[in-house]
Amino acid sequence: MSEQYVVVCDQAEGRDKWLEARKLGIGASDMPVILGLSPWKSILELHSEKTGETESEDLSDNEFIKWGNRLELPILQAYAEETGRPANHSGHLIRSIEHPWAQCTLDGITGADDHPLEGTGFQYGWPLQIKNTSAFKADDWADGPPEQYVVQEHHEMLVTGAQKATIACLLGGNRLVWADVERNEILIKKIIHHGEAFWRRVLDRRPPPPDGSEATKKALSRLHPQDNGKIVELAGDLRGAVESIRLCKAAIKEEEGNLRHWENQIKAAMGDNQAACFAGGGPTITWRSSERAGYTVKPSTIRTLRIKGSK
Repeated sequence: MSEQYVVVCDQAEGRDKWLEARKLGIGASDMPVILGLSPWKSILELHSEKTGETESEDLSDNEFIKWGNRLELPILQAYAEETGRPANHSGHLIRSIEHPWAQCTLDGITGADDHPLEGTGFQYGWPLQIKNTSAFKADDWADGPPEQYVVQEHHEMLVTGAQKATIACLLGGNRLVWADVERNEILIKKIIHHGEAFWRRVLDRRPPPPDGSEATKKALSRLHPQDNGKIVELAGDLRGAVESIRLCKAAIKEEEGNLRHWENQIKAAMGDNQAACFAGGGPTITWRSSERAGYTVKPSTIRTLRIKGSK
């Protein structure tokens, strides 16, 4: 057994067992959420999943996720061919001994150094993370791997004790990029600090304060799907929040009215014309017709006003 971690289970033992084990700690994909780097999930949503108050969204039928799983081994093999390094698929969920809240599922193991990943069946190497993403995300790699990937790899280095990790990513199905990530002790300490604080909240069932993200809005709807018909007395410091809601809604209503006013002026000037422009250049305005299919309402034709180009 490694002095750094214990092997909890293998994905090959069954998805249900692996999913249950994931709830018992913070994984590599959880850490960007905790540090506020995830565009898909909020820390409140993650907390509710770890406490068992809500279930993680089932993405097993998501086409992007399914293809990511199907391509994991081919990406690993392509990485090995491109780099000349040994690379093996892993699938082990391992847990830190020093920080038992920290765990990760290794996609693979690559390279060779003086710190073999014992107990995984491979007596060499460091963590290899496999990614599959859209060609539209290529710019995210312009200056190296995206920050959330770097955080994930440092989480795996925390668990394994490795001094480096590698990310291999397939962009758009036809371009492989990869990068070695050297261990940064400052980031490791940050992960430990925020990971311990979050896990204390999980154990105490003390949710983090809500933020303004759509993910948190969704999490609150899942946590409290039905009212109980009762009245609760709010803390006095929430009066400010109620007043802010009123002010924001009034401001939005006013701005929406202003927007409609200016749009209606342009539409009246355009009449039946599809597009408009200004003498001497400037933006082009379109007001195109499009067919709207009928489902619960009758089919209809709508027109959408758009402004394109420079001011």
